Amino acid sequence: MNLTEIEIDLGSVAMNCTGPEIGAVFAGLLREMQRMAPRLRADEVNALREVMSRESGTLTVGELFPEFERESEPHLTLRRLRAAQFIRPGRSGRWAVNEPIEVKPFARLVWDRLGEGALFPRPELDENVLSDETPTPGEHPPATWDDNVLDLGDFPEEKRP
Repeated sequence: MNLTEIEIDLGSVAMNCTGPEIGAVFAGLLREMQRMAPRLRADEVNALREVMSRESGTLTVGELFPEFERESEPHLTLRRLRAAQFIRPGRSGRWAVNEPIEVKPFARLVWDRLGEGALFPRPELDENVLSDETPTPGEHPPATWDDNVLDLGDFPEEKRP
């Protein structure tokens, strides 16, 4: 069987890929996000919802967290959301009050096309159930403020089906 390649314009270069190759890349990114999502606290998911309700880069850290200071709870939340592959600092690469919050393109694609349920398929994270309390742990315990940042190295590689 001859697989048709698709030319993808990546800005400075173009790359040819087959549909299955693109699917494998997307599946890997989605698995990474799904593995980290259960570790996010309910208030962090609520913050993510606020970010995702806006166009990428239009919400600043200070607008989301007026009390933001480096090494504070809001700073750790932003670091966790970044480690979970949802967001990144939009301008400087460093979280600061005036820094725009950029939604990573794959996170936007998943959120808009598959919906939040593809990332948080747990009933305790339903928007009607969320509270400031820590949700019931899933596969991994929820993050605590003692955790500096989620580290993908903490998780063993998953075997592909």
